[in-house]
Amino acid sequence: MNTAIAHTPSSISMDYNYSSNVLEFRVNHAVSDVNTHYIELIEIFVNDVFNQSRPYTSQTTTSYHEDTFTVPADIGDVIKLVAYCNVAGSLTDEIVIEDPNGNGTGTEKTSAESVLIVSLALAIGFILMRRRKF
Repeated sequence: MNTAIAHTPSSISMDYNYSSNVLEFRVNHAVSDVNTHYIELIEIFVNDVFNQSRPYTSQTTTSYHEDTFTVPADIGDVIKLVAYCNVAGSLTDEIVIEDPNGNGTGTEKTSAESVLIVSLALAIGFILMRRRKF
């Protein structure tokens, strides 16, 4: 193997299906021979806690390596993927799990929730004030 042309993976793309807990990924890593120069290990972390890993002995194609993992995660969790080349280097990327209904990462309150909270606070305040008058 000519190590002068060895290089780290160039990019990672990930997609998470919330309902099935499936993480699909593709690591772009151009090689001339998938059996001698390849992504040898993928590690998965959820909120910086090790979740799982999988070793490989070859790469999917000469352009990239792809696979899927079942990774239970909640809205707002951060899934980090680390891809290791068997010759040189590694690459890390992460995604934040978003609400599948399009409501962001679950950390924001919707306007309807905010109105409900303010309305309840006002109603409780009004009831307490009326009780003090009698």
